[in-house]
Amino acid sequence: SDAIEFINSLLQVKMSKRLTVSKSLSHIWLQGYQLWSDLRCLEREVGDRFVTHRSDDARWQEHEKLNN
Repeated sequence: SDAIEFINSLLQVKMSKRLTVSKSLSHIWLQGYQLWSDLRCLEREVGDRFVTHRSDDARWQEHEKLNN
C-alpha cells in the first residue's frame, strides 16, 4: 500500500499535488531495509551508485547485524 500511494503521488497531473524530489526521497516506502538492500544489489550489478547514499550504509549494516 505504501508503494501504491508513493507512485500515485508521483503521477499527479497537477504539479502542486505531485511529490517534490526531496519529499519523494523521504517517503516511507523508500526508507525500508528490503528496498535499500534490493537497490544496493542493483547498483552493484550496474557498477554505479545512483539511488542509495553512503550515509545510509552504517544504519542498514547495523540493521543486518541485529536482524540476521
